[in-house]
Amino acid sequence: LGVGDPMAGLIGRKWGQVALTRTRTLEGTLSFVVSSFLAGVLLLSLMAGAILTTSAIALLAGVAAVVGGFTELFSRRLDDNFTIPISATASVWVLVQLLGIPL
Repeated sequence: LGVGDPMAGLIGRKWGQVALTRTRTLEGTLSFVVSSFLAGVLLLSLMAGAILTTSAIALLAGVAAVVGGFTELFSRRLDDNFTIPISATASVWVLVQLLGIPL
């Protein structure tokens, strides 16, 4: 959220051409996902790199980034600053539980 949301706003307003919703663009959403993924990989590598494989790090960061991007794209009734961390965290928690990833 701290990286993806500002990047989506910046890129979407400056270079956004393909409208996905009334206020969201494809370029903004993609910048959210990519920047969130990169930030997630960096943080997970630093914080849990000793216990997680590279593929687990990429999977967890990817799921969080994609779910966060969709949540940012479709948040209307509630503020996305609330819904993005809840949905991204919940999706990663479910994934960790289903796959038995040690954390």
